[in-house]
Amino acid sequence: MRTTILAVMAAGAISTIGLGQGIVRAWGWNEYGQSIVPADLGPCTAVAAGQRHTVALRTDGIVRAWGLNDYGQCNVPADLGLCTAVTVGGYHTVALRTDGIVRAWGYNNAGQCNVPADLGPCTAVAGGWYHTVALRTDACDSSQDYNANGIPDDCECVADLNNDRSVNGADLGDLLAYWGPTTSSAASQRADLNRDGYVNADDLGYLLSRWGPCTN
Repeated sequence: MRTTILAVMAAGAISTIGLGQGIVRAWGWNEYGQSIVPADLGPCTAVAAGQRHTVALRTDGIVRAWGLNDYGQCNVPADLGLCTAVTVGGYHTVALRTDGIVRAWGYNNAGQCNVPADLGPCTAVAGGWYHTVALRTDACDSSQDYNANGIPDDCECVADLNNDRSVNGADLGDLLAYWGPTTSSAASQRADLNRDGYVNADDLGYLLSRWGPCTN
């Protein structure tokens, strides 16, 4: 059965990663297992490939990494939390948390994992061979921050619950599925768009106001 690749590809030095309909596929050189997708990975929204390691962001915000781990680039920090983006350099890994905080780990010969103390919340990250780049949220024009996470709404797609870059019927269904007091599950908490402890009409109204493709 063919898997449709939806314009999400990552090329490592000697391997290729594809993401289609949430399914991660990998091929190429596999000496360090970088092309063996974990059987329990689950659906994902983003992938990145380094020199000899692979990173994926699951739909629930969990980061997974596999392949060569000589500098700890596959050791996802236990306290990382939920993330919205991942990127890699040659031998280091970078993640952007849902609160806009940037975390980096792995090879640090040029300080590529030393996140500046005054960086502040960000909305995008990118990794080079021996360097890392982040876009701070103050590059955005809007001061609206509906979910109170320190990131202006114009810098993120708050109501895109399934991370498919569009606010649509699938997100509406997810929100309605968790209607009422939030639980300990990540999906329930994500549906509580304004973080007030309830998935209710306030969240529904905001979701409908953001209907359509994500523009940020």
